[in-house]
Amino acid sequence: INFSNASRRLITGHFPTRTDYDQYILDAYKGSLACDCYTPPGPFIPWGRTHMIWQNIYYYDGLSNNQNESDGNFLTHLTKPGYFEAHGHWKASQIYANRTYTESVRGEMYPAGKFNWAGNWEETIRTYIARIDPKPDYVVINAGLWPHDLNETVFLKLRDALDDHGMVGIYKTTNKKMDDYSTDLEPHDAAGCRILHHCLNLSWTGHIRDGNEYLDKSHF
Repeated sequence: INFSNASRRLITGHFPTRTDYDQYILDAYKGSLACDCYTPPGPFIPWGRTHMIWQNIYYYDGLSNNQNESDGNFLTHLTKPGYFEAHGHWKASQIYANRTYTESVRGEMYPAGKFNWAGNWEETIRTYIARIDPKPDYVVINAGLWPHDLNETVFLKLRDALDDHGMVGIYKTTNKKMDDYSTDLEPHDAAGCRILHHCLNLSWTGHIRDGNEYLDKSHF
């Protein structure tokens, strides 16, 4: 994306609704990104409605380079909304491997609460991520700022699932909020860093004193 002409307001989440944000991102990527996404009407941050959303984004950068289907880079972003299951509609084995399928589901509308796949952290890795074609080499996991169910027991199951399917797990800690000057890891972040294969530790953001380095009070 070329953000050179974008105002700070546009890239810091100041959209009237989540739908406006999704459409802006889709337009910016000019067809190389597809989004199995829905957020119920209301404010941008869906407090009290997280169980009703789905936001699964599929990116492939080979479409504009006259490459074969198996070339290029593939990036999948799956959202697990807090304590609720990850869920969505598109077939893991088809979304990248079958261009006809991708075009047929792009922009499809689905009934709220009706999903073709759903699962907890471990199930999502075993029954969905591991079936994406081409299979991911790396899986990056982050708890995020919302309440969640990641803990040491869950991480041990995730490590087993990743090992069983030959994928490398990277745990990304959540950056410190703007007014949090500590560099201590939360217990779940420490467990993720200890148990998964690699750790992207952002605890150093506790040293940041310049508020201009943050997109908002929570996001670095």
